[in-house]
Amino acid sequence: MPSAKEQSPSQSQHNILLEHYQSGHYNDAEKLAISLTEQFPYDQFSWKVLGAALKKIGRISESLVASQKAVEINPQDIEAHNNLGNTLQELGKLEEAEASYRQAIVLKPDFAVAHNNLGNTLKGLGKLEEAGEAYSKAIILKTDYDEAHNNLGVTLQKLGKLEEAEASYRQAIVLKPDFAVAHNNLGNTLKELGKLEEAEASYRQAIELEPNYAEAYYNLGALYLSMGRNFKERGKISEAVKCFEQALKIYPEDSIGATLELARLGHKSMPDKTPLSYMQNFYKTKAKAYELGIDNKYFGHLLIENAFKQTHTQQGKVDILDLGCGAGNLGRFLRPYARTLDGVDLSPDMLQVAEKTEQYNSLHKKDLAKYLDETSIHYDMVIAAAVMVHFSNLEEVFSLVNDTLKVNGKFIFSIFEGTEKDIELNSSLFYVHSDNYVRTLANDLNFKIIYRHQGIHEYHKEIPISTLIYSLQKGT
Repeated sequence: MPSAKEQSPSQSQHNILLEHYQSGHYNDAEKLAISLTEQFPYDQFSWKVLGAALKKIGRISESLVASQKAVEINPQDIEAHNNLGNTLQELGKLEEAEASYRQAIVLKPDFAVAHNNLGNTLKGLGKLEEAGEAYSKAIILKTDYDEAHNNLGVTLQKLGKLEEAEASYRQAIVLKPDFAVAHNNLGNTLKELGKLEEAEASYRQAIELEPNYAEAYYNLGALYLSMGRNFKERGKISEAVKCFEQALKIYPEDSIGATLELARLGHKSMPDKTPLSYMQNFYKTKAKAYELGIDNKYFGHLLIENAFKQTHTQQGKVDILDLGCGAGNLGRFLRPYARTLDGVDLSPDMLQVAEKTEQYNSLHKKDLAKYLDETSIHYDMVIAAAVMVHFSNLEEVFSLVNDTLKVNGKFIFSIFEGTEKDIELNSSLFYVHSDNYVRTLANDLNFKIIYRHQGIHEYHKEIPISTLIYSLQKGT
């Protein structure tokens, strides 16, 4: 009688399992795979299909367990290593995903798919040159690999090699003329190259191929908006509005910013704060850059640190709230001064990075105003670096901070400086506020301004963003 390790399902059972998966009946594939792994715990094929089916269903954590089991049973299975890499990548475990893809490549150096997937992971890790090399290798191995050509284009664009990026996108389109994503990406590159009419044609082609392509509508709207700044083409503004409205109609959750664009153009009321979906998508991209330390054009936290040094006079350690703590950039600086250091943020991706700093007593995924309203803790200091840029009217937040501070407690924060109006949206879709607005609000809430400094918060597309840093002290 064969041992448990030698026992396996019949070929017919494997065929049925594979048929379920390949026909898109993932729930059926899951049920059968679970049944087979219970009967035959060392059947590697069933574990592999189970992992792939669970990933398709969206149960990624469970998929990881099954995929790891498949690799454990047969460490020589290149497809199992690649599948494990895909699952790890989706879970954000990029270093582990890289290791899985590299192992698949060790076992089969001409595995083009693994080279392409490795490129995706390296790109996510900010290793753009290495990512480009991985995509290029995939293309050498499989010259008609349209997806790899497109991915190489994205990487080259991020590296500022725009003409080469354009060539890569065009090759992807030659290989797959209905590749809507490549048409959209080509439009982005052409826009950067100043070839605005060609960019318009690319975005329109992407929309024609995929009529519900919200991002392409948004990009076309942004293009029209930039063209409309030229007095001779003012009619483009109305076209931009139509595109943003269509993007919002297709994708009401709006992670791309159509709501804010329409508000900035006066075709929608200005939201009280940055829409949640847009903000989370924005910081999901930022989180990895902060974690890797590659965002070298951001100086906001240094300005906050200087304000702290200039105005912190208390002896001994104090209780500090890092409001909108993000990736925890201020954590290491604040920790030596803190008896308690708490952080609050809405972005799970940012909080994941902040947790790795191991500087905070507690971290809370919560709306900032809600946290301030519900907490029973009174702090000596509340820090808010680049937080007010997500709120239009600051009165509620300032009032809640005031209630949360101890007497003589300090509120250190930054705003993006507005000069034309008290409150408006800038071209980067952040709220800007005037100095006069902040001074009036501070006076109304019995805050004393003990520090004010103007500086450069960061550079956006080489343009400096002016910021004002304040330290307010709560009155008695």
